[in-house]
Amino acid sequence: MAYYTDRNSVKNYLPASVVEQLTDDSDIDNIDDEKLNFSIRQATDVIDGYLRGRYPVPLTGIIPFLISDLCTKLAVYYLLQRSLIITMPDAVKDQYDTSIALLKEMQRGKVNAFEAVDEPVFFQTNKVDTDRIFTDHPTNPMQTPSQVVTTTPATSSGQMSWGSYMI
Repeated sequence: MAYYTDRNSVKNYLPASVVEQLTDDSDIDNIDDEKLNFSIRQATDVIDGYLRGRYPVPLTGIIPFLISDLCTKLAVYYLLQRSLIITMPDAVKDQYDTSIALLKEMQRGKVNAFEAVDEPVFFQTNKVDTDRIFTDHPTNPMQTPSQVVTTTPATSSGQMSWGSYMI
């Protein structure tokens, strides 16, 4: 599975020594790629969860910078979250909150991370011209609003009539 960020992006965001400290549980003075990739996968899965239904996920091809940047910030948050020794910095927590808010806006369609296309948009439907049309009229679905007759007072039999229909 392709992820939306990589080791180098995380190392550009945080110093390598911090990434090493956050992933190296064995004190071998190396970045544990397995733990780093797990945090990146968590971030990718969160992004897919928000974008699912609006975009086909997982995203393929060239990943927009906004998505890659969000994935990096989320991966850093998850790296810091797995450490029980380090207190979560407010700046990282704020960026996490901002990233989630931005993903929610993308989910709603208010933010588009992808380049705009000048091609016309086409919608596909399973409806045809001969499908039934429903209106507000309760007894005759094909009656148009101009054909609707208002309710008349009760008849001598006590029944109400609506147009030519007895209620």
